[in-house]
Amino acid sequence: LSGQLGHSLRDFTPVTQKIAQALHYSAWIGFTGLILASLISYFIGKALALHSRSRWATALRQGLYLLDSVPGFLLALLILYFFLRMGGTLTYLLPTGNANYIMDTLSLFSQNSFLLSCLSLALLLTPYLSLQLYHQFSFEKSALYMRTARAKGLSKSQAFQQHAFRNALVHMVTLLSEVIIGLVAGILLIEVTFSLPGLGSLLTQSILTADYPVIIGITLFLLCFRVLVVYLAEVIVFRIDPRITAP
Repeated sequence: LSGQLGHSLRDFTPVTQKIAQALHYSAWIGFTGLILASLISYFIGKALALHSRSRWATALRQGLYLLDSVPGFLLALLILYFFLRMGGTLTYLLPTGNANYIMDTLSLFSQNSFLLSCLSLALLLTPYLSLQLYHQFSFEKSALYMRTARAKGLSKSQAFQQHAFRNALVHMVTLLSEVIIGLVAGILLIEVTFSLPGLGSLLTQSILTADYPVIIGITLFLLCFRVLVVYLAEVIVFRIDPRITAP
C-alpha cells in the first residue's frame, strides 16, 4: 500500500526502480504495436464489410484466420529468422536513465530489435482485431438506420464513416480493453524472443534466479494495470453511450 516493494535479491536495487526501467521498453512496444494494429485493422475490417462478397475479401478473411491461428512465439521467431537471413543484426541500447526522457524514447525507434518487436506485436493483434471489426461492421451494415442513410444519398463509405463507426465504437472500446489486457502476455513473449530488457526479460530472469521481490512486484503491477484498463474502458463506454449505467 505504501509503494515500497523492497529490493532485488540479485543486486539490491529497489524493485520499483527495476520495474520503471523495464517498463520504458514494454510500454513503448505495446503502445506502438497497438496503434499500428488498430489502424490496419480498422481499414481491413471496413474494406471487408464493404466488399464482403468479392473474391479478394474471401481470400483475405481466410488469410486472417490462418494468421490468427499461428502461435505468437512462432510468429516472432519467423520474423526474426527472415530478418537474420536477410543479413540483419539485432542491437539495442539501454536507456541512459538521465533526465532527457525524450532522447531515450527516440533512440528506441532507431533499434532493429525494437522495430521488429513492434512489427511482431502488430501482426499478432491485426488478424483478431480485423475479424472482430469486420463482424461488427457487418452487423451494423444490416441495420435499418444504414438503409435510411443510403436512401438519403450517402455512399456506402460515407454511411459507414458517419453512422456505422459511431454505433460500433462502444464494441470497439470494449474489444480494445480486452486486447490491451491480453497484450501484456504478447509483450512478455516478444521481449524474450528479441532479448529486449523489458518486463518480459526482467520477469524471466527473476524467475530463473528466484528473485521473489521482483516477481511479486511485477505481478502486482500487472494486476493493477488490468484493474485500471477495465475501469477506464467502463468510463469511456459510459461517455460514448449514456444509456449504459455509469461505473
